[in-house]
Amino acid sequence: MKLFGWIVILLTALPCAADDQVCETLKISGGTHWFPFFFRELPTEDSLLPSDQRDRLQGRNGILGDIVLLAAKRANIPVIITEPKPWRRILFDLSQGQTDVLAGALKTEERAELFSFSDAVYYSEFRLFVRRDKQFTFHQLSDLKHRNGVKLGGMSFGQTVDSYIFDNLIMEEVSETASLFRMLEAKRADYAIFHLNSGLEIIHQLAMDQTLVALPNAVAKEPIFVAFSRRSRCSAQISILQEEIRHMLGDGSVAGITDFYNSLIQLPPGAQLGKDANSYYASLFGIRVQ
Repeated sequence: MKLFGWIVILLTALPCAADDQVCETLKISGGTHWFPFFFRELPTEDSLLPSDQRDRLQGRNGILGDIVLLAAKRANIPVIITEPKPWRRILFDLSQGQTDVLAGALKTEERAELFSFSDAVYYSEFRLFVRRDKQFTFHQLSDLKHRNGVKLGGMSFGQTVDSYIFDNLIMEEVSETASLFRMLEAKRADYAIFHLNSGLEIIHQLAMDQTLVALPNAVAKEPIFVAFSRRSRCSAQISILQEEIRHMLGDGSVAGITDFYNSLIQLPPGAQLGKDANSYYASLFGIRVQ
């Protein structure tokens, strides 16, 4: 009877295990407060963007969001966008297969062991944000020694900068983006490292424009990729999506999306709007554009 009971339990469990492997939709996630790269809701009236430009964003989800969603649409793959979470939790969910696709991430050696990646689809420039009355000269990472920094937990700035920070700098981590800038405003940190365009937008929304400023020299300029879970139950759909993104890089669809956002945002010195900007960053990172 005991053996029979175990057989019944096993047989009952088998259909559930099979059902767990059925992929009905791809779960897409992305950074929170990460304009113009990814957003779930349109920028509000406290955005740097004027109202006519905010209106142009109807139906869009940011550079990386638009790329992933258009690729899924072209491949006829159903998707849902997950609720916002702290960045470190987003990475954890992707590593466990609870999220299938991350619309935007830097590629590092550690992450390459956990995730697969698309080709590079865009770039990000990281800057130091400081109090306006506490600015200092920054040319290289060694200038940050003996200063207290803050970063978003789990955020990467590229392999070289990550390694240097780990070995040489004092960096506190926070779970929420706004906390970076609130710590600076409260003089609890000397600097924060964050995406240039996203940081400027958040500072404006927090009404800290007169208190905080981005230093002129970049900490890093790094390519951004779409990341895919290696433990996803949707491996077949992910392969199709990866291939579709490659097609979009080749046929100009990605360039069309980046052109649109380049016309809304201020680019770093040395890049012009539109396809000139795409060519500029393509030369830096080997991104294929039309």
